[in-house]
Amino acid sequence: MSERLSLKVKLPIVVAATMTIVIVVLAGLAYREVRQAQFDIASERLLRVSNQLVALTANANQNRLTLYDSLADDPSVVSLVTSPGARGGADPTSSPPAVAAAVDSALAADAQFLAYRIVSADGSVVFRSADDPEPLEPALGPVSTVGEYVSWGGRLAFSMSVPIEAEGEQLGSLVVWRNTAQLNETTLQALQDLMGVRTGIYVGSPGTDWTDLRGRIDPPPAEAIARAGDDVPSMVDYEWHGARKFGVAAYIEGVPWILLVDLPAETVLAPAQSFLIQLLLLSPFAVLAVALSAWFLGITIARSLRETTLAAEAIAAGEEGHRVPVRGNDELGRLAGSFNSMAQQIEDTQRAMEDMNASLRTMLDGAPLPIIVLSNSSKVRMWNRAAERTFGWSREEVLSAPMPLRAMGDTPLELPEGRSGSEGVEARVRAKDDRILDLYIAAAPTYSATGRIDGRILACDDITARKRQEEQLARYAEKLARSNAELENFAYVASHDLREPLRMVRSFTGLLAERYADQLDEVGERYISFARGGAERMDDLIKALLEYSRVEGDREEAVPTDSGRALDAALEIMGPAIREHGASVTVDDMPEVVVNQSQLTRVFQNLISNAIKFSGETPPAVHISAVRRGDRWVFGVQDNGIGIEPVYHDRIFQIFKRLHGLDEYSGTGMGLSICKKIVEANGGAIWVDSNADQGACFYFTLPARAARVA
Repeated sequence: MSERLSLKVKLPIVVAATMTIVIVVLAGLAYREVRQAQFDIASERLLRVSNQLVALTANANQNRLTLYDSLADDPSVVSLVTSPGARGGADPTSSPPAVAAAVDSALAADAQFLAYRIVSADGSVVFRSADDPEPLEPALGPVSTVGEYVSWGGRLAFSMSVPIEAEGEQLGSLVVWRNTAQLNETTLQALQDLMGVRTGIYVGSPGTDWTDLRGRIDPPPAEAIARAGDDVPSMVDYEWHGARKFGVAAYIEGVPWILLVDLPAETVLAPAQSFLIQLLLLSPFAVLAVALSAWFLGITIARSLRETTLAAEAIAAGEEGHRVPVRGNDELGRLAGSFNSMAQQIEDTQRAMEDMNASLRTMLDGAPLPIIVLSNSSKVRMWNRAAERTFGWSREEVLSAPMPLRAMGDTPLELPEGRSGSEGVEARVRAKDDRILDLYIAAAPTYSATGRIDGRILACDDITARKRQEEQLARYAEKLARSNAELENFAYVASHDLREPLRMVRSFTGLLAERYADQLDEVGERYISFARGGAERMDDLIKALLEYSRVEGDREEAVPTDSGRALDAALEIMGPAIREHGASVTVDDMPEVVVNQSQLTRVFQNLISNAIKFSGETPPAVHISAVRRGDRWVFGVQDNGIGIEPVYHDRIFQIFKRLHGLDEYSGTGMGLSICKKIVEANGGAIWVDSNADQGACFYFTLPARAARVA
């Protein structure tokens, strides 16, 4: 079919198919239950029949053995086995009249009687009736015994023997041969009617011939009697003569016989099969009735759904006022009422959204920044006035058209995704009049009425002026870095070149003082001394300047460093001076900080050197401490020296600034300047706390291990 099936067709098909499946499943389950019930009934009946027949047969045999016991006690029979003929001296076919009369009178009424014999204790035959088959050996024993079935002239027979005793001694045995029971159809029918079920009845011994109470038959299959010896016989399933049967086999008490009672399988299963056939014959009518009911129901539902669908399509097309007729107060009626309420809410929401969109368009149109709304396919849906002014395209030119802004090189503009949490992007674009603009573009998703993302709204900030300033600052920074590098290189080269003439001045003034010492007066010697001292002073200043210029160039990456190891290195360097001045140095626990270790050693060395140098008349005492302040460690180098006036606290960190003359304290005035440059280069600060004649404490900070230098 080219068209889809309607609900009024699909519903009865689905219901009929479901009903068919349910019926088939239920029929299968019901058939299995009925079949099992028939099995249980058959098993119970077979067990009942088997138990009854076993009991009847056992009782009949016991009654017959009791009769034979009384016959064996007859004096004539006893005297026969004790006479000389019993020991082989008489003819076994001749019997005294008294014995014959006693036996004949006892067995004359037994229809199954065939023959008898009297056997002595040593097994010899004392007497044998005329019909006694000499080759057949009976079952003998110290007690009454029943033998297995044997062939007797085309028939089945069995022996029953009882002991002949006198004064507690067994003298011999009386053996009676009997024919198996022969029942006619009338008797068998009466027996089966009495039992309540028509069964097959079979008697025999394993490995011998069997009888069905009508005549001789072949033995049943081994599996039919395999469970005859169980304490509680159970029904077995087997094949016999091409037919399937269910049977129960059991041993008859006191005899070596097995009684087998069975039923044809078709008899057992017939009720279950009849039930299944009737159920399957009635099923089509039930399925048809249910399908017709579903068809009528489908017509009602389909009509209501068709009306609802037409109204929904009209509302989706923008038409207002469409409603669904409400018929009744059932589920379909309530569905129609709910749809009408929903349609009214949609119309109200649509009007509210239109009003809100109009207000939003007005607000966005008046926004100072360019605002652009794009669809998922990057088509322009909104282009405000600021966008017209900034980019040059009018709204009419770009609406429903692809995004006109292009990146440099006429490549597509990479826009932010507009997802929640996404950051904006910077882009350089070309306007309609070929102006180059730098923009910062932020984006946010737009949503349809169903809540799905249907586009992006872009807010474009013109950052052209800022980008130009940043580029100019970058050029200035590059130029400044290059200038600083050139100045540093110039200072190094100039200092290095200046030291060469100074070495010549010191060398030649030394030669003058040595070679012309006897020609120089006191004034000349003093002048030469001034010249040499000035040259050495100048050389010290140049070396200090070189060291200062190397601070930034020699700086390695700041890493977590054990400040205690850096301090130990400084104390080792200052060891001779400490011992020379008799100074004492005490140290607190030193932390781990982020700094270059060699530069930290230089800071400690310079500060300890100043503490010893400016100690005054008292022996120097220096204490070095460290205290945690937030993410910084504050180091302190405390001395007991001459102190510093507060007015000079800033000046002493300036390059070549000294507070004392060379005749008082030696030095270049560069030590604290170098300390300041190292500390600040590692992200810290340095200052002094002191007053005149009260000692001084120089403090400096460094980042703790968790901090990072920018």
